[in-house]
Amino acid sequence: MPTPLKTTIQQIVGCTKERFSSPLTVHAGTSEYWTVHQQDQAFGARCDAYKVRWTGASMACPDFTEEQANKAVMWALQSAMHTDVPTLTMLLLPTHSKDSSATGYMKWVRQHPEYCKHLATLPRSAVKLQFPPNTRIPPADTLKWNTQLIAIGNHPGYEEYLPYWKATSEGMAWRYKFREAIQTALEEGTEPDDAPVRVALNDEHGRWWSMPPSQTENTVTTIAGSFKRRPADNKHEPRSQSVEQLMSCNTQVAGALPRAIRAASNALGAALPAAPTLRYDWTEFIYTDGSVVSDKDVYPGIGAGVYIPGNPRLGREEQAIAIDCLQKGSPGYPAAVNTINRAELAAIDLALKTALEDTVAEPEIHIATDSLTSMYQVRRANTRPQDIKEHRHLNIITSIADAIGSHTGVVHLWKVRSHIGI
Repeated sequence: MPTPLKTTIQQIVGCTKERFSSPLTVHAGTSEYWTVHQQDQAFGARCDAYKVRWTGASMACPDFTEEQANKAVMWALQSAMHTDVPTLTMLLLPTHSKDSSATGYMKWVRQHPEYCKHLATLPRSAVKLQFPPNTRIPPADTLKWNTQLIAIGNHPGYEEYLPYWKATSEGMAWRYKFREAIQTALEEGTEPDDAPVRVALNDEHGRWWSMPPSQTENTVTTIAGSFKRRPADNKHEPRSQSVEQLMSCNTQVAGALPRAIRAASNALGAALPAAPTLRYDWTEFIYTDGSVVSDKDVYPGIGAGVYIPGNPRLGREEQAIAIDCLQKGSPGYPAAVNTINRAELAAIDLALKTALEDTVAEPEIHIATDSLTSMYQVRRANTRPQDIKEHRHLNIITSIADAIGSHTGVVHLWKVRSHIGI
């Protein structure tokens, strides 16, 4: 449903519930909304609008398929029939044919005129579908047929939310003020050269516009058998105190999504156990990295760096060391050995030697690298040295293996993910 149309319906009816929405498309004035994904409960949503009976004032824009439109109309009708709570649902539904009366859900509208009111027909050129901002290739944003705006509610709901038979404060009939507001909402975002939007009221001069809906006794029969087992949505108990506070917020203060994010953060923080203490102090690690910079004019260039955090206990001062590990030689030779693997190994070699020379007696040395290949090569140099006798970086790998072997304690090489800010 277009956002300007949502805003207008909220202002006219005062509804703050959306039966079919998502965290990306929920309106800023909505306090409660339902989605099809259970994961959206982290953002304050409720899952599956058909798990509860609809009460109060709400909007419903189901998937634009005939089956979903028919199901939404039946559920809204059942909800209005089986409650004394003021209930009104504003539905935006497709027609799927040039003759709107032939659409499947219209049979329920005709059979229950005391609950269902076909208010207006919206031209297809004016109703633009809106897609989430992360949609890569959105489909066509215009509909093939016109859409219908239908209200379904009980007598208390019409009295409180949609008194269409009354006159406005300016003295004009309510229906004309309603049509003017809908047309203004649909004209937002249109180009100046576009044809003016014409919203057609249903049976504009019919007598029903001046007569309140008849007060019919709640029927005992049901259209959907599963409806009997559904609780009313106003009996929903929030999952946590934070979510309960979210639902009771003033809808004019902030949008539903920001409130939901804050509530979800508070609820998760209260539910999760306290974080365990860190096993290691990050300042006890030495961080290494290597990279390749292509230079078409000379040779592929490589470089490496080592970052040593300050740690008074280990006698270390904070420093960042840049390493020039480019192998000089005859043309054609450097390209074979100047690889990123060489840069990563050179950084590990320097970090290890710095740790052995500059620190106090420490049984454990921790070096972080994002090169799993380098770690495998160092391990192989210690366990199967015969396998790397002809390795192009044999000198650096051997240097690292010898340094590890000369240390009386334990050297830990830690694999960390690359490009994560470490």
